[in-house]
Parts: sequence; C-alpha cells; structure tokens
Amino acid sequence: MSPEYVLQISVCLLECVRKKPSLTKGVVVIEMAEKQQNDERNFDKFLHRTKAMSGEKMRWYHITTGLMFVVAMDTAVIVSCLYPIVQDSTYHGFSYFSINIHLINLVLLLVDLILNAIPLYMIQFVIITAISALYGIILLLLHVTHIKSAVYDSIDWGEAPLQALLVTLAMIIIAPVVVHAFVFGLYSFKRFLVNCFCKK
Repeated sequence: MSPEYVLQISVCLLECVRKKPSLTKGVVVIEMAEKQQNDERNFDKFLHRTKAMSGEKMRWYHITTGLMFVVAMDTAVIVSCLYPIVQDSTYHGFSYFSINIHLINLVLLLVDLILNAIPLYMIQFVIITAISALYGIILLLLHVTHIKSAVYDSIDWGEAPLQALLVTLAMIIIAPVVVHAFVFGLYSFKRFLVNCFCKK
C-alpha cells in the first residue's frame, strides 16, 4: 500500500470525524484512492511493456519481424534498381505496369522504414547476400536442368556464360552491400532527425 493511498484514506476518515458526512462520501473517496492506485499500477505495466519493446529484451517475434523487414526492404531496392539493368521481360520503361510492379512496393517500404521502430544494423547485409547467392544458384540450376538458360537477357548461361557469371557475382557480392548501406543510411538519418526533433 503506497503512502499516498494511506494519506488519502486518513484524510477521508478525518473529514468523516470532523464534519460527520454521510458514509457515501467516505466510500467515494476510498474508491477514488483505489482507482488512482490501480492507474499507477497500470502505468507501471505500460512502462515495463514499453521498455521491453524498445529493445532491452527482444523476443523471437521481434527478431523475426526485423529480419523479414530487412529482407523485404533490401529486396525491394535491388529489384527496383536491377530490373531495368538485367532487362527483365516485365520491364517496360516507365509504363503504369512497370511502376506498379517495381516501384510502388519500394515506396510503401520506404514509408514503413520512416514510421516503424525496427532497429537496423549494417551487418544485416549478410542476410541479403545469402538470399542473393541462393537466387544465383537457382538461376544456374535452371540452366543446368535445361529449363531456361536466360531468365533475364543479361544472365544467359547458354549464350554468354562469362557475362552471366559476372552479373551473378555482382548481384551476390556488390549489390547487397551497396543496397543495405543505402537502407542503413536512410535509417541512420531517420534516427538523427528523431533525436534532433524529439528531445525533451
């Protein structure tokens, strides 16, 4: 029982003795004191939850959400940049179709990056590197199994294996680092602005 709660009850009882009011007034004051104490408990729970969500102790679903966001964000940037370069068959310049497929997703994820509180780290480029390597292996397997040697015009393992190898290596080694550095830079800039404008 908090000292404030005891003090409020004591004041209530003194009022009852001095003025002899109806018992209802005393009950109302006691109920108000109990409500205030419950509000304080609820606020303490809220603070505890806020601290847990701020990164002091991340649970498995927080980590999973962060990893999925990194994959989605970096992939959206890579797709938007590389589709015109690798000459994908679905890319038709700045047509409504191309913008809808390759650009809208990136815009939505940039808005998400601005609004969410998911922490990003530069070391997370390893995740995108692994996914890019897996994608490169899949493209090579499509050629080896004679399903399709040229998923993209720039990655044609049948007609231009050297060019396909160089583009695939660039996609695995260079693109993830550059793209994640760009995303991490945006995240760092957002944190800088938050720290500048949201100081108490």
